[in-house]
Amino acid sequence: MQLDQLIGMRASSDFVRHGEKKAVIEGIFDIDESKDAIHILKNMDIDVDEDFLLVKREIFSSGKSLCKINNQTVTLQDLRKVMQELLDIHGQHERNLC
Repeated sequence: MQLDQLIGMRASSDFVRHGEKKAVIEGIFDIDESKDAIHILKNMDIDVDEDFLLVKREIFSSGKSLCKINNQTVTLQDLRKVMQELLDIHGQHERNLC
């Protein structure tokens, strides 16, 4: 699933189409309500002038990958840190107990 790669999960060269050098996965996320994510981004010196975040992951046929947030290269660990604050993902069969 491509969303997994955008949140920092392990990427495989299987995403790269045969004969191509790389695959590119991009996502735009609303960060207007996520003060914790904005704080982390500012500490990483990532430009957060807009209310959205552009996340890009390039996966190369060699198996290596490149992560970018708002067109600035970041480590996979930093990508995970930001996305953990930004997203709350639930499985299909999870139930909320109140």
